[in-house]
Amino acid sequence: MKKFLPFLAVCILLIGMLAGCGSSSNTGAKATNSPVTLTIYSVAGGDDYYKDKLIPMFEKQYAGKYKVQYARGTWQDVVNKIKAEGSHVNIDVVISGVDGVPGGAKEGVWEQLYPKYKNEIHYNDLTTIGQAYVKAFNGYGVPLFVSPGGPMLMYNKDKVKNPPTTYADLKTWITANPNKFMYATVPTSGPARGFYFGLMQNLGENMTKPDAATKTWDYLKTINKDIQNYPSNTNDTFKYLYDGTLEIVPQTPGFYAQNYAAGTVPPNVGVVMMSGAKQIMDAHSYVMPKGLPSDHKKAALDFINFAMDKKAQSQVFAHITIPTNKNATVDQLLPEYKDTYKKGVAGYPKEFIQNGAISVPDGNWILFPDTNAVNQNYQLWQKNIQSLK
Repeated sequence: MKKFLPFLAVCILLIGMLAGCGSSSNTGAKATNSPVTLTIYSVAGGDDYYKDKLIPMFEKQYAGKYKVQYARGTWQDVVNKIKAEGSHVNIDVVISGVDGVPGGAKEGVWEQLYPKYKNEIHYNDLTTIGQAYVKAFNGYGVPLFVSPGGPMLMYNKDKVKNPPTTYADLKTWITANPNKFMYATVPTSGPARGFYFGLMQNLGENMTKPDAATKTWDYLKTINKDIQNYPSNTNDTFKYLYDGTLEIVPQTPGFYAQNYAAGTVPPNVGVVMMSGAKQIMDAHSYVMPKGLPSDHKKAALDFINFAMDKKAQSQVFAHITIPTNKNATVDQLLPEYKDTYKKGVAGYPKEFIQNGAISVPDGNWILFPDTNAVNQNYQLWQKNIQSLK
């Protein structure tokens, strides 16, 4: 019996070891089935839509298959990061403004989505503006929403009884009311860009040839004498308008509606559209870096496919912008977002509301010029106008 006990102990030990091997094998199986981490960078802002609304919807739809890691940066930083990673790219999807798509394409870091992945980007479901941007981007990006980017003016209703609606009248008003008008720096401000590119259109000059836009530079130099400074932050111009320091500043329809929905616009502030210029359409777009491993490429395309579907696209209305999937409707908004949308619509100029939904009238829009032309405009504005201060 004494000899049997050590033998029994050895058997128990071996059984325990085998059980441990089995447990390790199961652990390995679980690791294999663990979610793929999808890294998404926004270089265009919009956290309240991407991080708070869209990504949770995507993770729920795929029920543990994907886990999203969300980060922020500038498009230049993200492009440099991708280039530095070489064949080990660990960024799967980038959400970009109108500058980062052509900028990254020029650097050779984006995969061409159209026409190869036309089904995943829902190309046939895109609006006219959406398809126009895909073509303007040479297929390297797909816009998920667009927003009219001005020109529009915001003014103090107590002090400005007849706000100007033309660029000629605005110049006259500025001369008569020195230091009561201001716009932020054009390279950093959406409303300032709408004001600037609207002026160029209004004067019949070419946005892609700013060095020849003599009328535009003459106009801006004339009003410069009655403008105190050009802040880099758009919100500074709003603050000065709200506290009575200024009486008129540029604004965009979407930005105003978002602030209106948030309750930050004082009751004595109104807006007017500028005539003689089409709305320059701002946009956010999805791009996918080149050279992704097959599982991450599939994950990236699954995300873009999901995000461009009509259900996810309908939630864009809650961001007070215009989805590019023509099958997206306000009726498909999730209940928790409908109140935000109603408040936003109430603040949108009536010209952009059709059948209860935000839209842009046919023929009243243009696309941003390409990145090289935009950068040339920015540099010349800094040289010709900002340097005067």
